[in-house]
Amino acid sequence: MNIFKILLIAVLLHVNSFANTPFMLTGLKRAYPVVEIHNDYVPQKFKEIILQKLKAKMTTLGISMKDYPQRSIAFLITGVPIGEEPAVHVKLLVGEEVKRIDDGEEVFAVTYSAEKIFEVFNIDEDMNENIDDLLESFAKQYKEDNE
Repeated sequence: MNIFKILLIAVLLHVNSFANTPFMLTGLKRAYPVVEIHNDYVPQKFKEIILQKLKAKMTTLGISMKDYPQRSIAFLITGVPIGEEPAVHVKLLVGEEVKRIDDGEEVFAVTYSAEKIFEVFNIDEDMNENIDDLLESFAKQYKEDNE
């Protein structure tokens, strides 16, 4: 059993040592920023805080928000009950219209996804830390994919 645990930890460390996800962020020049909070654990005041952080990161990366782009970069925040302690599930997604190869039909697809689930001990610190981590991972991959 100990060998299995060691092997599992080694595999997880190996997989997590790479910055890239199975998604590609090439060609992402314009997007519409969105923040949605759907739980009772996270106060609505975070919607504007997170939106400002998202817009600042998009500006830093050179991703335009002008007009009304069909792509969206969105934070979706929901609650996850874990025993008596509240937990928060935060997703950072890129969604856009894409054309399927087989039938040529345009459909809405998630073309990037990263997420974190965490227990809430200090809502301000926990939210800011996890949002910043997701944004930094996104920025790192965006830079690598667009070199």
